[in-house]
Amino acid sequence: MPSPLQMHLQRLAKKNLVVEEIFRHKDQLFVRTLNGNRNDSVYKANKIEKNYYQGGKRLYREKKFDDNITYTMTLSRGDNEFTCSECGYHATEKEFYDGCPYCGASFYLEQGVHQKNLTQSFKQIFSMKKYKIFLGSTCMILTGISFMGTLQSGEYPWFIAVMLMFVTLPVMLFTLHLLYTFLLIPYLLVKVITYRDLRNDRIMIDKVRMSNQKIIQDLNYQLLVHYYDEKIFPQYQDLVDFEILEYDTYKVIKKGNIPAIRITFIIRKYFERNGRIKKVQGKETVTLIRNQNYYPKFTMNSVKKCHNCGANVGLFDKICSYCGSILPSNILWVLDISQQRK
Repeated sequence: MPSPLQMHLQRLAKKNLVVEEIFRHKDQLFVRTLNGNRNDSVYKANKIEKNYYQGGKRLYREKKFDDNITYTMTLSRGDNEFTCSECGYHATEKEFYDGCPYCGASFYLEQGVHQKNLTQSFKQIFSMKKYKIFLGSTCMILTGISFMGTLQSGEYPWFIAVMLMFVTLPVMLFTLHLLYTFLLIPYLLVKVITYRDLRNDRIMIDKVRMSNQKIIQDLNYQLLVHYYDEKIFPQYQDLVDFEILEYDTYKVIKKGNIPAIRITFIIRKYFERNGRIKKVQGKETVTLIRNQNYYPKFTMNSVKKCHNCGANVGLFDKICSYCGSILPSNILWVLDISQQRK
């Protein structure tokens, strides 16, 4: 079974695509491509641009990213020895350049995520397409009513009424924007006070307080595995990339007697169809179930052995092909694929 990274690269190769990410730290730029052609080491840098190339031609450029998130990618494609701190997988450094090839632990780290404040909340709402459409529509309707009232009054000729409308439009736009700003303050204050960041929070499961970093790593790993598997999600056969922008809410539940976490997050997906990139952004909810076959730590070199018969098995095999034993997994939280998602 191929790794999630290999599945992603296979999808990109099938579409003849290269994904390039550009980061900035102070005045220095860093570039990384998913196929590893360029792999600058990055330390606490902001993502400022993402480009999608097909046959050397840029199809799409994305420049909207959260300034409060910094990324660190320190591993090179060298031949030095490296051991994954999560699962103990030991190999050369170049095998880890996009995360651990066995457990999916990310060395593509998100850091410096700050508590939400009013400025960030306002910026998020004002940048939304829905808000811009609502503000513009309201402004046009009110300006149109004012224009019709001026014409019907007969006080001004029609061309003066048109000039007044063009003067009124920006004033109306500014006034409405200011009004909505004041109306949103109480709502956003409550959102800021009650906001919990899944990246930095700790969650209580079976009376044990756990760091959410493992949950985030496993969620990203599971989405990579499933989104690029056409047998599970055939509707995603044109998906070439995705990015989780924010973890919105989460709740601890039970699936039978097994702990589970229902997570809602904002995700941005990129699809390639007929030489064009289509971006889809929205909220998605998934359920992660605690893996009953989880085994937290083990050490190995370039092969994985069955704990029952000792046979060499694939790094991503779930069942031993020789004796049929279920192989231990370092993935603590697995996706509940029985929950149908759109």
